[in-house]
Amino acid sequence: MRELAVGVRAAVSFVEYDRSPEARYPVAVEQAYATARWITRFGAEEGLDPSRPAVAGGASAEPGDVPP
Repeated sequence: MRELAVGVRAAVSFVEYDRSPEARYPVAVEQAYATARWITRFGAEEGLDPSRPAVAGGASAEPGDVPP
């Protein structure tokens, strides 16, 4: 992720969203979207370019969560 961020000169944020089973769909999606909106609204105050947002994601499972 760092190489990608450096290559496109972007900041990377990782959303610590609520996970299931307590938080059901679409909670994680809504929380990730809220983070993206915050970056576009207030990112300039943190030295970010809010006109160039990017979103990346991956699996949220812990190593022991996925059966072999």
